[in-house]
Amino acid sequence: AQGVRSIINVPLICDQRVIGFVGFDALRAPKEWNRKHRNLLKVVGEIIAGAIGRERATAALSRQLVLEQLIAEISTRFINVPILQLDEEINEAIMRIGRFTDVDRSYVFRISEDGRRMDNTHEWCAEGIDPHIERLQGLRVDEFGYSLKRLSEGQVFHVPDVSSLPSEARRERYEFEREGIRTLVNVPIMARQHMIGFLGFDAVRAPKRWAEDHIRLLKLVGEMV
Repeated sequence: AQGVRSIINVPLICDQRVIGFVGFDALRAPKEWNRKHRNLLKVVGEIIAGAIGRERATAALSRQLVLEQLIAEISTRFINVPILQLDEEINEAIMRIGRFTDVDRSYVFRISEDGRRMDNTHEWCAEGIDPHIERLQGLRVDEFGYSLKRLSEGQVFHVPDVSSLPSEARRERYEFEREGIRTLVNVPIMARQHMIGFLGFDAVRAPKRWAEDHIRLLKLVGEMV
């Protein structure tokens, strides 16, 4: 339909990943691309990929700084919040972080004092995303051993692809798929080196790639709540 007689595409590679390509078409007559031309076009592709990489790095740094400022502000608010307004402040915090990180759902779970049950105490959902807070009450902790073991050790529980969870995590996978979760990050809420709950962020509409720096900052939020 475009009348292309000859074509050559050059990959754009950034951080060892193909992020696109630049193409050159011959319409009026077929064209033979010699080695010199192919090498020149490869250099052009490298220049374009380098420019895109620098632009992405600048944007990522700017976004990282904004997230750090947001978390610093949330930390200050938690320090000064009256105890009667704590629930309201937690809801505000998970909403702001959820929106900034472009997730579909953010939430807090608290574990009972005897360590046997856990409740979803706070939840924020993006527009069009179903809430689950009312259903996720009184869950048995021992049914979610795969994830909670890691969280209780102070580790972040990061699942880039729910469908790839191992058989040991079948209870978690069942629940995550029931909620339509594609990717999630859970960070522990610790008190005196003991996990009392966790903070979670779900991607439902599409899988999400989390930067390590963002996950590290989310872990700091878990230490504030």
